[in-house]
Amino acid sequence: MQANIRIAVVADTHVPDRRRMLHPGLLPALREAKPDYILHAGDIILPEVIRELEEIALVIPVKGNRDIWFLPHLSMVKWIAVHGIQIALTHGHAEFWGYLLNKVRMMFRKYDLNWFLPWLMAVGDGADVIVFGHTHRALNEARNGVLLFNPGSVNVPVRQGGPLSFGMLELGDGTIKGEIIPLD
Repeated sequence: MQANIRIAVVADTHVPDRRRMLHPGLLPALREAKPDYILHAGDIILPEVIRELEEIALVIPVKGNRDIWFLPHLSMVKWIAVHGIQIALTHGHAEFWGYLLNKVRMMFRKYDLNWFLPWLMAVGDGADVIVFGHTHRALNEARNGVLLFNPGSVNVPVRQGGPLSFGMLELGDGTIKGEIIPLD
């Protein structure tokens, strides 16, 4: 039996376009959690954020819609296999027209996860876990046998005063446990 793997998940750090630095509680919380890896689901903006996180564990990042200038080399989707569990990591903003459509929807209607699901399920086809960001809304929910996991944003709440969070995944021999961890 192999030891469980602990994976921290962060997204939407937005340094420095929306915040000057990482949330002051994030790095201490990550050190305490002792992850084997850190997944960053995009909107990193500056490479320095990745370097800060790498002081704790190996970081596997993907490109968010805001990462086109400083991190254009990042992939939109990465696949990670741990203990036979397939993880699809993406930001979740879809291709250009899908992104634009969702922006317009959000201006006129209340957010709906179902707008993002077709694209997420397509890029994550065959995954046991789809990790994504973009919406700044934490989600830890199984749908059709697939865990949809969004850690929320560590720096930019959905609404003023909303919760900030990151996530932890624990993967064992065929087992998956996700947890959303609030930041004060």
